[in-house]
Amino acid sequence: MAEPIIMPKAGMLMHTGTILEWYAAEGVPIRKGDAIAHIETDKATMNLEAEYEGVLLKIVHGPGEIVPVTRPIAWVGDPGEPIPDNHHAISKTPVNLGLTIPLKIVHNEKSSQENYPASRVMSGNLTSQKPADKTIESSPPAEHHFGIYRATPAARRTAAELDITLGEIPPSGRYGQILASDVLHYVNQRHERENFIPMMEEGDSFLPLTSIQKAMGRHLTFGVQTIPYSSCSMDADVTRLVEKREQMIKIGSKVTITSFAAAALAFGLQKNRRFNSQYDRDRLILKGAVNVGIAVNGPQGLVVPVLQHADQLTIEEISSKTAELSKLVHTENISPDLLEGATITLSNLGPYGVTSFIPLINPPQSAILGVSAVREIFLPDPDGKPVLKKIMSLTLSYDHRVGGGAEAALLLAGIREALEQPELLKPQE
Repeated sequence: MAEPIIMPKAGMLMHTGTILEWYAAEGVPIRKGDAIAHIETDKATMNLEAEYEGVLLKIVHGPGEIVPVTRPIAWVGDPGEPIPDNHHAISKTPVNLGLTIPLKIVHNEKSSQENYPASRVMSGNLTSQKPADKTIESSPPAEHHFGIYRATPAARRTAAELDITLGEIPPSGRYGQILASDVLHYVNQRHERENFIPMMEEGDSFLPLTSIQKAMGRHLTFGVQTIPYSSCSMDADVTRLVEKREQMIKIGSKVTITSFAAAALAFGLQKNRRFNSQYDRDRLILKGAVNVGIAVNGPQGLVVPVLQHADQLTIEEISSKTAELSKLVHTENISPDLLEGATITLSNLGPYGVTSFIPLINPPQSAILGVSAVREIFLPDPDGKPVLKKIMSLTLSYDHRVGGGAEAALLLAGIREALEQPELLKPQE
């Protein structure tokens, strides 16, 4: 029996994936574990590995297609083995952002409207409604009764495929029913509002955003709109840290400033765990593990792989794991499980020469540390004589619902302490 290759669900919030490239071709044998396709999720790109051995009988979706999770994108089996007759119906989603509504849906709904019994509506003590105006702004949403919205089967199926709540959609069917055309019209109007076309002038061009960039944009917009955030900054004297790093490099340890900053962040959270938490209405969820997300600028956009249990790692271990994660990001081969579970994030723009910046919180986290470039400044010693020091600016953006400025300053002071006294960090065992 032919087996389907499905679009994997890589994370709870993933609804669709994009096929970037097929490594295998129809009629070619594949083995279990072979990388057969390259796909893009809203967080990263990844190779899709075969779960079955056999011949690739049919590729249902080609490069560039967006496919809902858990839907077949290809079929594997013995040579010449038939695949299900309805493989297209199973795998294809009626996503329509705009332009035409499938005539089959309209025809089926018209028939169902003609046969829709008024008694079903009246039995619920609901009065019949006139067809609603198709303008979202002026039309009321579908009427709710006993937890059920009145909608045709095609409308429910289309709304489920597009992840749309029926209660948001103005109905136009008989007795206030929502039609599939209502769902598509609603999506079209929302798409136009969210993706308005600006005025184009001669010489202008479009630069399409990747799925990762679009997802990050939505995520950070949500954070800015819902989190009452503030920030505070401190300078750290990292002269001794730079000297220690140079000594470690001489003996073969490829440690980075980012590694020291991640270790210092974990050190600070050991003393003040309040910002290693998630805000949950009238309480905080204090996270048991200190998992530091490291912001990496990859080919597809900003990606944040995670250092699990960073407070239990040495500088060398953090450096090694960070380098490995960064390599996976830049080769576009990082798995989604390496992007999950961060309790706080670190963003280092020092390599780009940035001397100060305010990073945006990555919800549901409650804080993010921004690390800037190391710069040289003359400062007075105890005798008042100028001494050249290496200074790094630190900025902590934090959720003011979780803690105030004083608590944020205490965390920042703990981070600065570890950077100024690197011997406090976990030593190599």
